[in-house]
Amino acid sequence: MDKSSDSKTPVKNRDKKKSFGRRLWEFVRSWGTVILIVLAIRAFVIEAFTVPTGSMEDTILAGDFLLVNKFVYGFKAPFTNVDIIPGRMPYRGDIIVFRYPRNSRWPEPEGRYARFFPKWFPLLPIFWDRKEESFHWYSPRNYVKRCVALPGDTLEIVNKRLYVNGAQLDKSTKAVYKETETLPRLVPRSDFAYRWFDLIAFRFADSLHYSDTLAYQEDGEFNIPEFADIRRYYDSLFVQLYYDSGINPRYFEDYVMNFYANPDFGKYLSENNLASPLPPRDCIDLKGFFNRVYTEYGFDTIPSIDSLYFTYYIMHRYMRDNFGPVVIPEGMIFGMGDNRDQSEDCRYWGVIPVDLLKGSTMVTYYSLGEGPNLFARILHTKWRRIGRVVN
Repeated sequence: MDKSSDSKTPVKNRDKKKSFGRRLWEFVRSWGTVILIVLAIRAFVIEAFTVPTGSMEDTILAGDFLLVNKFVYGFKAPFTNVDIIPGRMPYRGDIIVFRYPRNSRWPEPEGRYARFFPKWFPLLPIFWDRKEESFHWYSPRNYVKRCVALPGDTLEIVNKRLYVNGAQLDKSTKAVYKETETLPRLVPRSDFAYRWFDLIAFRFADSLHYSDTLAYQEDGEFNIPEFADIRRYYDSLFVQLYYDSGINPRYFEDYVMNFYANPDFGKYLSENNLASPLPPRDCIDLKGFFNRVYTEYGFDTIPSIDSLYFTYYIMHRYMRDNFGPVVIPEGMIFGMGDNRDQSEDCRYWGVIPVDLLKGSTMVTYYSLGEGPNLFARILHTKWRRIGRVVN
């Protein structure tokens, strides 16, 4: 008995005394190949994405989890946008997943963030924030939209109807409008492309290194416009359209109330049954006009206008239902949401460089329901959506 017991003891001791390095090696040997295969599939073939908003309803709902085919638009070198095996261009009507063009690939300014992994092998998007002295996780946002126009196409929206190369593109459930109100055209068709680029250049002046501005730069007159010039242009448009009955007066009044109204003066007019003074037909500076009026009546002048809110207001109200015509530059595509009235898409931040495409949607593998918290949403899982092909 004693002899037998002694002979077993060394074996147990040897098992217990395995080094951490040996145990780690055995784990890597057992699971390393599996992990590499999974990572390779995720990097090059199929990846899972979550949809946070309703801009693609009713095709894709907020809370849907999608599998995306990453091979269809090209086999790219690891951690780059360089094609090893070129894929096809998107077709009109494809649902595309892409990196949001206004997010840089790395956190900015780069000098503030120290890397844990080199650019050529960014295994995890973890950085050290030198200013805050803390870890920083940075990953550019991915968007899901429907491709509606390709390089060289002429795109236009007329009273909510979408046209590409003169042919109406609207379908029953794809890139459609849902709201009944049609917001009017403000910018003349002949001036539209230039004015649209102006607003994009102003709003995104810190990300003009993206290629969607190249077409604008190549005309030899590219510059970031001054906000005063943008404001004067739209002031003059609203006044002219108001006097020429080219726009419903309520849109002119809404514009004035948003940017040039003095609440105390409005109260004074109401109490005294007075009409609001109108600017002259040739007015190109509504702020200056109303400030002179307020000063004459002894009221405070209005504060400075929020330029980003101003440009957002113009684009989302007066480029939503009447847009274009614009010609899509080479190497670019135009994406829109299927729930077009509620979609933050290329109309508001520019066209999509093809090299930022991640892939095309395949199937919904899970769908959260509605609820006030995650637990409630899981309880209300939309089982009928699971396994749906997304197209």
